[in-house]
Amino acid sequence: MKTEKGNYEMFHHQYLHILKNEEGKLLQALNIHTNIQHLTMENAYTVLVSGIGNRKDFHQMHYNMEQKNIPHEVLSKSETEILGFIAKGYSASEISKILNISFYTVRTHRKNILKKTIPKIPRSL
Repeated sequence: MKTEKGNYEMFHHQYLHILKNEEGKLLQALNIHTNIQHLTMENAYTVLVSGIGNRKDFHQMHYNMEQKNIPHEVLSKSETEILGFIAKGYSASEISKILNISFYTVRTHRKNILKKTIPKIPRSL
């Protein structure tokens, strides 16, 4: 993250939903940024996303910064729209009702989003 002094430092980012309305839509979130520059000077280029409460989500993504020609627009318009709802905490059935599309179409888009955004791990690992 770029600091007010203009240099880049390592931060740990946490995001928690703290208020939802009766329909379960997010109204308020808490974002916590903790400077961890003193712990390490080396960026592991790893993102970890995990659910809390009754959610059991867990995704760990590694980014190889030596890769060239990384596509900037890998997701389709529909996938991008659905990803926005996923980021807001909506389930596949809720998304299908909002967009008036099949639950199975939403599941297919979610699978495609994962295929396109999670790097392939070599079989030798």
